[in-house]
Amino acid sequence: MKQSKAKKAFWENLPEGFHHRRIGTKKIGIECFVWKGEPGEVVLVNGSTHGDEYEGPTFLMSLVNTWRPRNLRGTVVAIPTLNEGAFKEGTRFRPDDGKDLSRVFPGKSNGSSTERLANLCLNELVRHSNYWFDFHSAGTYNEIAQFVGFYTHPNLKVNKAQEQMAACFDRYWCWASPYLPGRTASAAHELDIPFNYTESRGAGGILSKDLEMLRDGFFEFLKRFNFIKGKKRKLRRQPTRISKLANEAFLQTTHRAPASGLLRLTVKVRDTVKKGQIIGHVYPLNGSPAKSIKAEYSGAVVVLNIKGTTQKGGPTVTITPIKGKI
Repeated sequence: MKQSKAKKAFWENLPEGFHHRRIGTKKIGIECFVWKGEPGEVVLVNGSTHGDEYEGPTFLMSLVNTWRPRNLRGTVVAIPTLNEGAFKEGTRFRPDDGKDLSRVFPGKSNGSSTERLANLCLNELVRHSNYWFDFHSAGTYNEIAQFVGFYTHPNLKVNKAQEQMAACFDRYWCWASPYLPGRTASAAHELDIPFNYTESRGAGGILSKDLEMLRDGFFEFLKRFNFIKGKKRKLRRQPTRISKLANEAFLQTTHRAPASGLLRLTVKVRDTVKKGQIIGHVYPLNGSPAKSIKAEYSGAVVVLNIKGTTQKGGPTVTITPIKGKI
């Protein structure tokens, strides 16, 4: 991992135990919860990079309220709600500048609120970490077939660590792809920090299954990376897609709506489809004929827009060209 530590992390001088600190300001700040153990590595874990994604914050707040480990080695830093401004409004973007936190990294210290938040996160948290997990979900208006992902890395040691991290989340399928700029994943990639993100179901709710999957995966990571002691599970072999196309895992770029209107999809998440298959229709509100949406390639359905309405060019379905069931 590249070392770029102009100053110490705020947790370095904390005594062993559980701590709560806020960094930044009241308006642009981050609530941090720290479990400090014996000397060792640091894992950073956050939820709510987008404000309408609730599974990560719910799981992490349960840790904050209940987890008091004995014999912890290293430091665990949890950020249940990274993007407070968006979270309070239940929106993907911060309402004061309309920007997506996971598109503006590394941010700017003198930029808009979202850019300043990204810069604060990068310099005060990410640079001082050895591993990073970012827990996402499909949010309010989409449904996802739960997966764990990462950006493939040219540093073999970093990439191997990412693969091992993802394997701990063995109840998910795994989707890796090349680097794209601006993301939390790309910030980690540029610093050679092993990184995983998870995508929970979303659909405007919180499944108990998703919380269990996050817990099982994260605690398996803590055991296998020597933060805590405990019996390790026999890991399930995950369905895996390692893409060579950076845009393949950019969930908003394929199967765009051919018109504005009422959206009716005819597939479900995890369905397998063939190229050219009709997967839904858009019914324009002016009564003109319905327009079909066809699968752009064969594979498995991994994201659905469940909103019921769409604008022309808006995302409808994401398909990954993975073979077999996910």
